[in-house]
Amino acid sequence: MVKAYAINDDDKFFKSDEMNFTTDEIIRLKVGDSFEGGIIYEIDNSGIHGLLVSSADVTQGTNWQTAIDKCKDYTRQGNGQWRLPSKGDLEKLYAQKDNIGGFAGTPYWSSSIEGANNSLAFGVYFGGGTNAGKTFRYTKTDVFLNYRAIRDF
Repeated sequence: MVKAYAINDDDKFFKSDEMNFTTDEIIRLKVGDSFEGGIIYEIDNSGIHGLLVSSADVTQGTNWQTAIDKCKDYTRQGNGQWRLPSKGDLEKLYAQKDNIGGFAGTPYWSSSIEGANNSLAFGVYFGGGTNAGKTFRYTKTDVFLNYRAIRDF
């Protein structure tokens, strides 16, 4: 139940009729939830902002530039502005891979390049064994890496 009260510049007092209303339930999102065409892999303390990853590989076995371009063009449920994850984003994504699922046991491209050497970019290995979750440098023309798109929400 709500009433509004106000006093104007002439010191006249106003009050509204009593009004009843209900608010919509606040839905708290969590890592692993499907949302806006992707899967949440990072979320802030508010529970309403974070990062989404595409629910499957955008394509497989492409070079770095193709991965960049395909992520820019990627849309799901009318939502654009997807991008190839940075090295740091990809490392965080690897940490959540079991909550997301569907990753191939291969390296995944990141958008991060190797300093002054413009021919190398970083990727994270999503397979098992001693290299699981490790970051490596790859030649941008390599075509054996997979990738997923990410975006803010």
